[in-house]
Amino acid sequence: MKNKIKFSNMVLVAGCSLIALFYPTIAFAESKKEAYAYMNTILGVSVTIAGFLVIFAIIKSGMKLATAQDNPQNRTAGLVGLGFAFLGGYMVFKALDIAGWLHGFFGL
Repeated sequence: MKNKIKFSNMVLVAGCSLIALFYPTIAFAESKKEAYAYMNTILGVSVTIAGFLVIFAIIKSGMKLATAQDNPQNRTAGLVGLGFAFLGGYMVFKALDIAGWLHGFFGL
């Protein structure tokens, strides 16, 4: 449990550092178009990192499922892990579309 908390904290810090890295350029952008260009860069980097994490989760869950043999708890954990990995992968895949919808609906 402690390892999961440490990993989630690392991901949170990495995401915040990406925003902090690009914040001055977004805050002092001369136009909305330039600010959107910076935000698209941040989103692209985040999607790339998340894509690699999804691949890692699929491999890890697949290995757990493959090595489960007669242990029903490990088999269930592997199947649930694969399900959530694919769900997370779909969310990462649709992240750019969701950002586009927010921009279209609210002008964010």
